[in-house]
Amino acid sequence: MAGRDRAALYLTAVGTGFRAGELKSLTPQSFDLDGDPPTVTVEASYSKRRRRDVQPIRRDLAEYLRSLLAEKPAGTPVFHVTDNVAETLRKDLADARTAWINQARTPDQREERDRSDFLKDRDASGRVADFHSLRHTYVTRVVRSGASVKVAQDLARHSTPTLTLGVYTHLSVHDHAAALAALPCIGTARPRRESARATGTDHAAPATAAAPDARSALSARRRPRTPRPASVRQESGSDEEDGPGAKTFEKVATCGHLSIPVLGGRAGDRTRMRLPSGDFKSPASPPQAFDNSQVTKSAPPLSAPFQRAGQEAKNTAEMPQDLAQLAATWQHLPEAIRAGILAMVSAASHR
Repeated sequence: MAGRDRAALYLTAVGTGFRAGELKSLTPQSFDLDGDPPTVTVEASYSKRRRRDVQPIRRDLAEYLRSLLAEKPAGTPVFHVTDNVAETLRKDLADARTAWINQARTPDQREERDRSDFLKDRDASGRVADFHSLRHTYVTRVVRSGASVKVAQDLARHSTPTLTLGVYTHLSVHDHAAALAALPCIGTARPRRESARATGTDHAAPATAAAPDARSALSARRRPRTPRPASVRQESGSDEEDGPGAKTFEKVATCGHLSIPVLGGRAGDRTRMRLPSGDFKSPASPPQAFDNSQVTKSAPPLSAPFQRAGQEAKNTAEMPQDLAQLAATWQHLPEAIRAGILAMVSAASHR
């Protein structure tokens, strides 16, 4: 083969990873230089894995081969690959090495190049450069590009990624250093100070007042909430002024499951408070779980609104069961719980 054809053969081998027998089977019809991407096809009868392989190639390689393919008759081999193609490669390597050494500008540079292994067919470690090594070069370049394991396996046309990475990929200490250079810093660099906008977290007032809708969801979620008193809603009737024929209405304060009747208001008003009473029971004796030190020996009486509510319930024979349980256990409740109940009752009575 002429020097131009051998150069095209070597470039195609490095650019496709094709084996010598596969390159020998290529005709001008095997190349689709105008495709997106450009491709080279090996028919199944010539492929080692006995399937039709369509291999993408780089655009610059496609442009390099365009003029060569234009001169080749259709249906004829593009590359005249012989059985001694490995020997041809070694001779071309020797000629290229000689030309490279002769290009040295100084005696010291020439001596340095002469001692190196560059373009030798065998290096100091015993590795041999033959024609199949061009396929190894192709796979190594693919892996060095950062391609995933699956992509590298597909481009190498291997049945297993172990063969692609374990046999055909050759990395050096420079590849390892490049991988380490891409890692983030582990703290040797001086940290930068960053400031954050005050959001009022931990009871601190923000430096600049922000619109309610501009507050971040995180700060809104972390902001401590003030316990709201029992809510009151109108259950029935109307809110017209008092007078003849004025309809009564019912206000309901909800807080859990305990219902407490009227807590004051105009005639006809009635308010119910719902307190968490699911665990309230009327024991025969004081519960042993309570700490006697936290219970006053003489519990204060119920507040006036509470007494009125209980008296009205008794008078109307409508004492709710939850309220009866609360009244029965009142003397044994801790001071904090009694104070909370009285506060909710007082808040509901003034709505």
